This record gives sequence, C-alpha cells and structure tokens, in this order.
Amino acid sequence: MAPKPRMAKRKAVQPASRAPSSKIASARKTLRKKQLALKARAQSVEARHRAKGGYGKAVCSPWEVPKGGIKQSPAYKKMVVRCGCTGSTPPAPKDRAGAPLKGGFPVEKWPPNVLVDGKRDCWLPDDWGQAVKNTGPGGVYLGWVSPEGKFFYHRRGYPSAIEEHLGRKLTALDGINGVRRAVSQRVPPGADKAFLNGCLSAAERKHVLDAKGFHFAVISARRATSDDGQHGIMLVEGYCHGAGIKPTWYVDKESLDDYKKLGLDAVVGGKLTPARNMALDTAKRRGQVCVQISDDISKWEYFDVEKQDFSGQADFSKMNAAVRGSKRLYISPLAAAQFILAKMRSSPLKPQLGGVFPTLNAAMSLGNEEYSTHHFILGDFFVAEPTSPCRFDTSMTLKEDYDYSSATSGRTAACSGATGCSRTPGMPPIPAARWRHGTPQAQRSARTLPFCNGSGQAFST
Repeated sequence: MAPKPRMAKRKAVQPASRAPSSKIASARKTLRKKQLALKARAQSVEARHRAKGGYGKAVCSPWEVPKGGIKQSPAYKKMVVRCGCTGSTPPAPKDRAGAPLKGGFPVEKWPPNVLVDGKRDCWLPDDWGQAVKNTGPGGVYLGWVSPEGKFFYHRRGYPSAIEEHLGRKLTALDGINGVRRAVSQRVPPGADKAFLNGCLSAAERKHVLDAKGFHFAVISARRATSDDGQHGIMLVEGYCHGAGIKPTWYVDKESLDDYKKLGLDAVVGGKLTPARNMALDTAKRRGQVCVQISDDISKWEYFDVEKQDFSGQADFSKMNAAVRGSKRLYISPLAAAQFILAKMRSSPLKPQLGGVFPTLNAAMSLGNEEYSTHHFILGDFFVAEPTSPCRFDTSMTLKEDYDYSSATSGRTAACSGATGCSRTPGMPPIPAARWRHGTPQAQRSARTLPFCNGSGQAFST
C-alpha cells in the first residue's frame, strides 16, 4: 500500500503588530520636512521679489505673464504649498480644491497670472473658483473667479466685492459641497467598514449597531453667524452627511433661525445642561443610543497602537516618537460611536457611558490602557445607553460633564458606570476627536473612551 503523502504543517497566522513603526515615523518626518522646506522656499521667493520691487508697478494684471515665467513666481510657489505638496508639481488645476465644483468658468481659460488655489473658503459657492495671483509689488493675493470669468479681490465691503455683486450675503451653506468634498477625501468610502473590521474582534463586531439605533445630538449656541463658527458647524455636518446620518442641533432660542438658515435640523434646547438632558430624553423615548457631539470637532482620528511602556522616561522624546510611528485612521462620527458602543456592550461590566481621551496630547495616552473604567468622560463626544437614568445637573453652567461623568461612574447600581477609550476621537489608540475651540489654532482632542461600572471602576478603550 502506497504511503500517504505527508501534509505540510501550517504556519500559525501571527497577528499584525500594533507597535509604533519606525518606517511610519520616518515617512511622516520626511513628509513634514519636505512641506516645511517648500513653505520656506515660497516665503523666500516672495521676500526676494518684494525686495527687488516686484514687477515694478502697483498692479499686476491677471493677464500679464510674470517676468521669469509663472512657475518661478511667488504665487506659483505659494499655490504649491497650499496644495499640500511635497514636491514642486501640484495637482492638475481641475483637481485642486479651489476649482469650481459645478459649472463655473473653465479653469483652462483662466488668465495666466491667476492660479487655481489648493484651498477653498467654506462660504464659496460651487460655481466660483478660488485663486492665487501675483501682485505688482511682488507679493501674493488670494482672490476668486466668478462663473463669468471675472476676478474678484474682495468678498464684501467694496462696490466691486462678491457679495455686493451678487446682492446677498454668503454663508457656509453656499460652500457646503466644498466642505463635504474635503471630508470625503479624509474619510473615503469604505474607511469606516475597514476600521470596524480591523479594530474590533469578531465578538465585538456582533454589537455594532446600525445608524438608525443612534440619536446624534450636536449641542451648540450662538455660532451660526460668524465665519469660524459656520465653518466648524459645516465640518461636523459634513462628517455626519458622509456617514449617512442627520444630527439634531440643540441650540439656544435666540439663534434657532440662524441655524435653520444653514439647512440644519435645529430645535430649541435652551441652555447647556437642559439641552444635553433634552437630547438624552429624546434618545431614551425613541429607544436609541444618545451620541452627543461638540459643534466644532475638526476630525475623528484613531491611533491604532498598543499600550507603550514609558516608565523611567525623563522627557517626552520616546512618547512623541511613538506617536509619530503610530498608525492613524480617520473615521466618521458614526464609526466612532459604533466602536465605543461595541466595546461597552461586549464588556462584562456593561458600562452605560463611553467617551474619549480629553486632550489633544496623544503622547500622554499611549502609556495608558487602551480601555478602562477610571477615566473622565468628556462632553464633546460621548455615547450614552438609553437605559441609564443619569442626567446633567441643570444648576451647573461649567464643567457639567465632570459632574455627569462622576454621577454615571458613581457607586449607584442604577447608573452602572462609564468607560473610557484612550485611542479614539481625541484619544490615541481609539478613535480620537479634534476640536477647534477658541481660535482655529487652539485645538483640543480627546482620545480616550471611558466606560465605568457601578462600583466606580473605569473601563477605557
């Protein structure tokens, strides 16, 4: 009888490493170095042109080809930087953010001294373009091109400005499609599914709730009239739209009409804590999980990295290196909420509240457990079970989320605790959310998801 063929031994499938990667860190460092070099080069070229008197005139016509060629001009160098390039070749004009989204004056017919910008203002209508132009004294000017091909130097305040030309005021609603396009580039189709499949176990994925099971509530007030406020609002709305969800905006009575003019589903929520409680009550009445969101989150970011050992470190060098080498995933608010809830419901502690790390400093969170039940749950982004009886103290006007988090993680069995994730919306390993409080430069991020049980223990992701 012929001997049976020997079966080759299968190699055990090794789980993918979640340690910081020196390759990722090096690539990120090189990218940043190239971008800074391009920016410095652009500033140097503009400074030299200005020092030499520019083009020898007060005004440089859009149709004048700059001396030395357009590619050597300050405007071209600045456009390359604003496109986020790492080399000297920018995307094709039609592929830049400043190109008209629909209709508009064809970019191939724009004057030679008017370059399609790499950025786009949040209020700019779809059929308008944004441009970078060389000036006579040697500087650079940002302007806009109308559907008829006319170059505009000002948005408002002059007889020849855009709003005076159109006869109306422009808002972020006019530019919402540009914001949505930018969001879709950051969180492309399939990103959420890949994130949930890759970062949740098979058992945890059984707890991924459909979008209809959530009530998304944005708590806001008096931000619908300023440019910065409108931009923040439309970013949040854009992320939600991309995920197929329509949030309810809980706003102050005086601002209700301003929010509705932006096309938002807005209701009067009153002051801060009553608005938060109204959202919780609405979700409970509908049998939905409540997700509360700040009105100025700029992105949801997940740091896919395991806990690091930073013991004995005298400075932040190792921590910062770990952050640079961490794999980062950009996701929607829906995926962030689904992730947090799946972690909550798969935990034997059955926490009722989940949130994210409360600061932008990802390095501080990488040394923590990814999930724990002893963290403060930030009010800017949290997930609350409809079965929780806990509510916000309406006598508080500040730090109300501290009190709510403490109440939920207190020793009462009814509230059943809170859980935190240190890698999410605002946290490193889990989804992390970045906020734009105060000035555009003053960003905060929360990267931890806290879940707590009735004994006051905390569970974080």
